[in-house]
Amino acid sequence: MTNQAGQTDQAGQAIQRVYVVTGGGTGIGAATARALTRAGHKVAVSGRRPEPLRLVA
Repeated sequence: MTNQAGQTDQAGQAIQRVYVVTGGGTGIGAATARALTRAGHKVAVSGRRPEPLRLVA
């Protein structure tokens, strides 16, 4: 079995990574967080302003 990122472990289980994106409320950080999520990964997003973070989440 493969996940959207196409990675599997030796037992054939999909590898799911967790990424932390700082400055993820706007711009490149938000785009990165969305791309990682679309690829099937878990993402933790942090930033200074709560409202943009809520929109990304």
